[in-house]
Amino acid sequence: MAENQPHTVDQLWMIMQEEWEGIDQFTIDRFVDSMPDHVRAVISADGGHTKWQII
Repeated sequence: MAENQPHTVDQLWMIMQEEWEGIDQFTIDRFVDSMPDHVRAVISADGGHTKWQII
């Protein structure tokens, strides 16, 4: 995305849409399936930091 630096809100919106549409279904499914573990970790950390990262 470094080559697509937006200069207007409209350009930012367009770049964001392109990036969003580029996320494959496998990645979405993997993230959704991991949500219970993410929620448990946040609850255990009393809302603080967890080991989870979106990669």
